[in-house]
Amino acid sequence: MGKFYLKLFIISLIAAFCIFFGVDLAGKGVERVQGPASAGSAVKSAAAAQPPAKPEAKAAQPAKKPETSNSKPEQEVAQREQVTADSGINRVSNKAGDLLQIIAYHGIKFFVSLLDGIFG
Repeated sequence: MGKFYLKLFIISLIAAFCIFFGVDLAGKGVERVQGPASAGSAVKSAAAAQPPAKPEAKAAQPAKKPETSNSKPEQEVAQREQVTADSGINRVSNKAGDLLQIIAYHGIKFFVSLLDGIFG
């Protein structure tokens, strides 16, 4: 009877590892698609907690100067250059991340089939 409980404990540990690893992997995938959830919710809750400002306080602040039309195209060109410079690195890192996800998926599948073969 002792061996049965040892096997059950080992299976439970492996199942818990697979579940937590899968949840972590899914969470990272969601963050990659939608962005980090904690930053957005913190900003929304902070904005909701603050009372609206009084109109008199807004009128007392000096008005901001409008940006000149010459600075905008320069900023857009700089942003485009940075995006094209990082695109090679981004592609490599995205492919590496996809490879790790595939390896994790097949690794979990292998452990499940191994346990099924042993105890099934």
